[in-house]
Amino acid sequence: MLLLRTVVILCLFSTLAVGGLAQTIPIQGVVTDTEGEPLIGANVFVPGTIIGTSTDIDGKFKLEVPEATAELEFSY
Repeated sequence: MLLLRTVVILCLFSTLAVGGLAQTIPIQGVVTDTEGEPLIGANVFVPGTIIGTSTDIDGKFKLEVPEATAELEFSY
């Protein structure tokens, strides 16, 4: 099994408040293997929700998560 090493979140931005919508935070980062190579198509999601995305050709991802989110899960 390929071990995943994640280069943790590159940026956290300000909280967005839009009318009656839930507040979210944009998160972005890069998922790499143990040798530092980007993982294409790795899954990134918020546990217990349907919020998620996959990494692009460079292993990068962007995701809008609820403000109270404390963790992300990664799978490949």
